[in-house]
Formats: sequence, C-alpha cells, structure tokens
Amino acid sequence: MSKVHLPDVFGRVLRRYRLRKDWSQMKLAMEAGMHLNALGNLERGRRNPSLQTIFLLCQALKVSVAKFMADVERTARRMR
Repeated sequence: MSKVHLPDVFGRVLRRYRLRKDWSQMKLAMEAGMHLNALGNLERGRRNPSLQTIFLLCQALKVSVAKFMADVERTARRMR
C-alpha cells in the first residue's frame, strides 16, 4: 500500500470546502484570521497545519473539525 502525503490531502480537502462556499483564498484567510500566503501553502500541501489552524479554518468554514478530518481521512483512503 502506498503512502499518501497528508499535507497534500489536507490541502485538497481545504480547497474543496473553500470552493463550495465560493470563497477566494483571501476571503477564507480573512475569516480564519490568517495570512493569505499561509493559506495558499496549506492548500498546496507545502505546510502541515497546527491544531489551532485546523480549528480556526473549520470555524470560518462552519464545519466541525470531526467532519472535516473525516473528509481528509476518506480522501486519503481514495488516493492510496
């Protein structure tokens, strides 16, 4: 079984949630109180998010951390 790069999976799911709300990266960054570059790096899988960042993003997107992370897990399984 091949390994999946989890930051890539996280970024893919984050982008999907953002686009469902029809938000730009700038809008989500502002709502979550983060820098635009940091958000872009997360979406591109270049950074690992901290627990605080995950919480703030989920709050901004109005989704529970549990649901968001379940989607990350589901997506990772599909990518194997």
